[in-house]
Amino acid sequence: MSRISLLRLMIGGAIGPIAALLYALCFWHVFLAVKSGGNVLATVIFSGFASMMIVGGTYHAGFVTTGLIIRAKNAAHEIDSGVMETLLDQSNQYLHILFRMSFVLGAIATMAFLYAILFKRTVYPKWMILITPTLLIMTVPLAAHIPSPVGGIMYGGYINLSFLLFLVTWTDKVTQPFTKD
Repeated sequence: MSRISLLRLMIGGAIGPIAALLYALCFWHVFLAVKSGGNVLATVIFSGFASMMIVGGTYHAGFVTTGLIIRAKNAAHEIDSGVMETLLDQSNQYLHILFRMSFVLGAIATMAFLYAILFKRTVYPKWMILITPTLLIMTVPLAAHIPSPVGGIMYGGYINLSFLLFLVTWTDKVTQPFTKD
């Protein structure tokens, strides 16, 4: 982050909340697909996934601060280096809080989603539990073993690729009962 242009760093951070909003909107079809299993359950799932993405977008945007701190640390004199290291540590602690919040919200939504698929009437087939994003994300360490350059792309984009797979896999079947020909 210290070597890319300041504009690119800031645009990259600003994309996080915009993407989070788009993801949250995409989860509406999940609500529609599971609401036949109960409105409360569908609301918990939608709210959990949407909130996870909103907090995740904030987490993504927070990395601009990390980049700015690293830039300042690289430019700082030796005396200021300790102060910059402390600032970087504190910024990372904040990012970890956001990460944990996003994880908890996603875990709640995932558990409710798995329950809905396994025990309630939904449009989703049972095999969809295998591509639930928060379960796929747990396999992210495997992406680190994919050779470069594909491995770097997979590892860096693994979370987005997991959600993309989930959101497009069954979308036509999910939206079909709600559209009239």
